[in-house]
Amino acid sequence: MPKPTFAPLKTAALAGLLAASACAADPMYGTDDPLMPVDPGPPTWPRGLHVVGTEIQDGANQTIRLYGVNRSGTEYQCVHSSGFFDGPSNEASVAAILNWPKVNAVRVPLNESCWLGINGAPGAYAGDQYKMAIQNYVNQLHKQHLIPILELHWVGPGTSLATRQQPMPDADHAPAFWADVAATFAADDGVVLEPYNEPFPDGNKDSDAGWQCWRDGCSANQYGTSSSGPPTVLGTYQAAGMQSIVDAIRGAGAKQIVLLGGLQYSNALTQWLTAGTWGPRPSRPPSPSWRRRSARATAWGASSRRSCSGSTSTATATSPGHGTRSAPARPLRGAPTASPGRSSSTTRAARPTAATRWRSATTSRGCSARRRR
Repeated sequence: MPKPTFAPLKTAALAGLLAASACAADPMYGTDDPLMPVDPGPPTWPRGLHVVGTEIQDGANQTIRLYGVNRSGTEYQCVHSSGFFDGPSNEASVAAILNWPKVNAVRVPLNESCWLGINGAPGAYAGDQYKMAIQNYVNQLHKQHLIPILELHWVGPGTSLATRQQPMPDADHAPAFWADVAATFAADDGVVLEPYNEPFPDGNKDSDAGWQCWRDGCSANQYGTSSSGPPTVLGTYQAAGMQSIVDAIRGAGAKQIVLLGGLQYSNALTQWLTAGTWGPRPSRPPSPSWRRRSARATAWGASSRRSCSGSTSTATATSPGHGTRSAPARPLRGAPTASPGRSSSTTRAARPTAATRWRSATTSRGCSARRRR
């Protein structure tokens, strides 16, 4: 499997790069009980995460650059009655992630049906059981001073079990999912939230209609799984826009950084600034040294299989001029204007008001952690 790395961007941006490597078997890590309570120890892990200008900072106002991996399994194992994780989730396995140079963040994909315990999700691995397993894993990450990034990966519109990636979160359950996740982790300021993994509305086109759907929701195709060939279109469902998801998160009292991926599997950012989704800003503290603080950031995906893959296209995607299409007709609530951009390269991004781009890498260590959509 590819070994993911995140290239540090001077503006706190992160780009996912994939390096080819063999898929080796996981080592043995000993006893693994995902439901056993985990004591994370003294709260010395990165906390108070927030965005200032174009940087992610911790509670001590020190700049943090996220270098991370994607720990797949928690989005699909539960619906297949195969447990919570694909591979071990105990302390030794989490500590092994630190063997990768500079890694300080782990992306944890979530399943909507399993978290909410709905639509036929197996009872042994859904509802309170699933939530406990995720909370324990977050504590394991904290214990190793790794930053957890929780993201919604699989959704099941209507009465469908969440068994694959859909173009957008569903209006039926995703707002309730995020309200509950946000309430669960509202007091944990060391967690980062990503409302949806790699949106691809409007037939995966970087279009005005796609960005309108991204922000406000729309009628989207619902896909079924296929053992071979392209996925089957089962019908349509009402997609939830990012505004409604951010509203659900903020309405639950959560103030963590929210990462918002653009279109074309988080590869396109052309209208992110003008159609961007923002929550309320914290009030200004009485300090002359105060700088604008917020809790929003861009999620940007780049790999060799996507349109923005080389150094030239990377520079284009993050350049000051690559985000100037007209905004959808209705202005977003609380959307700020973009700050002036700076010159761009693979390690320096344009400066939007919202500050940060990162990207999802595709694997954790070993075959058990491979990513699946």
